[in-house]
Amino acid sequence: MELTPRKLLEYFTKFRKTVYFRILYLGVLGVIVAELFPIIFGNAATACLGLLLMPAAVFVVPYYFGERRMKNFAINALPVFVIAVLLISFFQAQATVAPNRFDLTSGYAPNDPGLPVLTLWNGTVDPVRAPPPANFNFTVRLKILPANVTGVTVYLNLTAVSGLSSDQVSYPMSAFNATSTETWYTVSRTLSPGLYVFGFWANDTGGNVTRTFLAFGPITGGFFDYYALWAPFSAIDLAIPFSFYFVILFMYWYTGRMRKSRERMIGRAAERKAEKDEEEKEEEKPKPASGGKAAKVTAFTCTNCGADVEDTDEKCPKCGAVFED
Repeated sequence: MELTPRKLLEYFTKFRKTVYFRILYLGVLGVIVAELFPIIFGNAATACLGLLLMPAAVFVVPYYFGERRMKNFAINALPVFVIAVLLISFFQAQATVAPNRFDLTSGYAPNDPGLPVLTLWNGTVDPVRAPPPANFNFTVRLKILPANVTGVTVYLNLTAVSGLSSDQVSYPMSAFNATSTETWYTVSRTLSPGLYVFGFWANDTGGNVTRTFLAFGPITGGFFDYYALWAPFSAIDLAIPFSFYFVILFMYWYTGRMRKSRERMIGRAAERKAEKDEEEKEEEKPKPASGGKAAKVTAFTCTNCGADVEDTDEKCPKCGAVFED
């Protein structure tokens, strides 16, 4: 059977009415949120954009497909949040175990003429990855401006991470290959099983200090060890944009409530006006005489019995006397 555009549209319309369509678009929303997540760690502009785009997408897509119930909007947040956390944790763990080497610096270019008196370059560890327990050799290159530096000490900062807690220790490093402007430093540590973050810092007796960026390493665990590490951090970071999602839900609920309240007020005003108009119409109608019937106008009095007689009567309605013209 040939699949024409009309047939495809019919199939899509039927599929859209099933629960599987909702499952599909919630899964897609989870992927969208995970892809948007990195931009909140850029500059201030991209961070604000990400904080708005993620919750807006989770609200707008179901709304476009006809969702209007507040309960369903609130429930949608849970599967999207879980899918996004799982994907973000996967990407983070993959990036953590990917490096084949490290090159940590103080954040300056080596040929920058405006370098501070202390800068660190080429911070690394060898081997990059090994099953623990194993011995790891950490090295870093220190560049100095000799006229401004006295009594330099360089340290390895090694942090053992366990869940949301960490334990940082600083180890003094030994100098080698020293020149007048730069010196290499090294230190070796035997590490037990665990997850580690390392970096370097240096200071001198004159109060000058410099630090490198930090990196996850050396890699002593497997992929799922780092996945379990990143999952709680990803959930905490993602909770911030999802709090904005519930702000959007509150605004949607509040505006709907105000709209219904306004409609009720308009309806009540219309009812009161209709009642007032009805009362005014009733007041304009002629009122019947007491007793419920209109009183007849008396024109004459019967000379025989004294009864009231209208001018159209030919005889007395009481005694029957006949009137002469």
